[in-house]
Amino acid sequence: MTIPTPYAKDLGNLLYHSAVVGGLSVGYSMVGKKLLKMKPADLGRLDIEDSTKLVGTVALALWTQDMLVKQRIIPANIITGDRDDDRRRRCSLCSVEATRQRKKENATI
Repeated sequence: MTIPTPYAKDLGNLLYHSAVVGGLSVGYSMVGKKLLKMKPADLGRLDIEDSTKLVGTVALALWTQDMLVKQRIIPANIITGDRDDDRRRRCSLCSVEATRQRKKENATI
């Protein structure tokens, strides 16, 4: 597997966040339309009422995403690019284990 470049990582995470917030916004718009009998915001007009509906929907979606990330239901980012750090950590753990093994062998001799 290849390590993602910073631009690919940023683009992937951007697409992930836009999909989450967009999906939650559409969901909250549907809930408002069905349960609250509220008509969706008319993007052609965008007066104060429609702007408030749009801002409220997106703010609620962002808040929900933040809560889901804090509760670890969804990840904060889907592409982290920390594979090198994981490899280094594993290699350092292997070297620590090897050193311990050598010390045990030397102590028993």
